[in-house]
Amino acid sequence: MKIDDSEFYEPSEPSVQPSYGGGGGRRGGRRNGDDDGDRSGGAGRWFKALLVLIVVLAVSVFLAMFALQSASDLFGLNKPDSPVELELPDNLSMSEVASLLKEKGVITQPLTFQVYAGLKNKAESFIPGTYMLNTNMSYDEIMRDFRSGNIKRVEVTVMFPEGMTLSDMANRLEENNVCKAEDLYEYLEESDFPWEYKFLEQVPEDENLFRRWEGYFFPDTYIFYEEMSPSAVTQRFFANFNNKMTDKLYERMDELGMSLSDTITLASVIQREAGLGEDMVGVSMVFHNRLAEGSPLPMLQSDVTRDYVNNYIKPFLPDAVNKEANPDLTDPNQAMYDAYNTYVRQGLPVGPVCNPGMAAIEAALQLPVETLDGTFKNYEDYANYYYFVTDEAGEYYYAATLDEHNQNVAAAAQNGEVHGTDVTTEEVPT
Repeated sequence: MKIDDSEFYEPSEPSVQPSYGGGGGRRGGRRNGDDDGDRSGGAGRWFKALLVLIVVLAVSVFLAMFALQSASDLFGLNKPDSPVELELPDNLSMSEVASLLKEKGVITQPLTFQVYAGLKNKAESFIPGTYMLNTNMSYDEIMRDFRSGNIKRVEVTVMFPEGMTLSDMANRLEENNVCKAEDLYEYLEESDFPWEYKFLEQVPEDENLFRRWEGYFFPDTYIFYEEMSPSAVTQRFFANFNNKMTDKLYERMDELGMSLSDTITLASVIQREAGLGEDMVGVSMVFHNRLAEGSPLPMLQSDVTRDYVNNYIKPFLPDAVNKEANPDLTDPNQAMYDAYNTYVRQGLPVGPVCNPGMAAIEAALQLPVETLDGTFKNYEDYANYYYFVTDEAGEYYYAATLDEHNQNVAAAAQNGEVHGTDVTTEEVPT
């Protein structure tokens, strides 16, 4: 008898499930929709990564901008010059002081001020009262006033005419109780300024320069406060000079092949030689003719450069030798004297001999200079002149030849003492 007992036992081989759909069903293949899922998942990961990158970059830019703005605020750099009267109440917290300063426009970053002042533990030493501050003050200057009770700082208006030397300016600042002359000299000798004015890197360093920053303290009328720091004083002069040096002037320098140093140095000599703007045209042309390549008279032979040595260098050098009393002694600073003295040195002096105004700077670049009657003199009218002399009345005489110049000197001498260019080939004592 045949018995079918297969229903009581599990089959030894798995049964083959029928395949559905065409194509034979690849082993290990993905289920429907798996490819689309991976693609959408990859795109999502890329989107998230891009989003994170954007956030990181945005945060980095924000932090960089915050750091720059905080540094400017902290040191009082490139901030507007505007007086602000502020009432400082008693018992304010540091955050409240910072908010008040922000409200008055004295600072722009109250959080930075709060942190900086907090690190110095200065809040408890602030003296309440009414203060006259300025929007260009550094944090240290603000806190110094708050601690000293320097209430309502005394405002001082000081006028500096064109042609003043740095020594004259420093003395005038000291006379007006703005800052001490020696403190200003010491600060300038450090030459490590925190500002990024365009002209600063163009001012050369030379061991024979007596005062490197002579020529760059733009003459003008300034408003200071008594007992300012040399840094704050210097910034006002430099900011004004930087603003006056326009792109047009720099372009003109390039056209003439002159550096900023050449321009200011020549302008300083023109400024001291010519009192009025209209006289600067002729004086400038004479000097340009002498400075031209192949000039038969390559020395400027300007009295004002020798005067600068005698009146503004020697008196400030403790080891300068009095040649009248000690004619045989060698002066250790002779190289510096010769670098300025255009009776000894060919071409321009090593540096400016005063701080020239805009008319002298424009004349040095042969730009139009307006006369007193509102007209403009033509530089070409002086194209052939190599000499000039002026009398005590301020009259200028120009000449193309030595004979003409000697005649002019004789005529000018009838009106008193004369000065101007010379042609002597002998070394003039310094």
